[in-house]
Amino acid sequence: MLTETHPQPRLLALITHCLRPGGVALVAAKSFYFGVGGSVSDFAAAAAQHTLRVDTVAQLRDGASNVREIIRLTTRGGSG
Repeated sequence: MLTETHPQPRLLALITHCLRPGGVALVAAKSFYFGVGGSVSDFAAAAAQHTLRVDTVAQLRDGASNVREIIRLTTRGGSG
């Protein structure tokens, strides 16, 4: 479980505060952060609780390193 000392809640609060209706925020990250905890799916679940719509834009796989993902966050009902 993430706490307020973890950066995810603060990042989501910032995105939620700054995102206008219909606006779009793109977030690029490793799918998993080994040793520090957290994942894109954890972040997406937390974003959904902040009433943001989450869509996966891309998954980047090079076969040699951790998978990277780009997700799109929009306000629910927004056309982004």
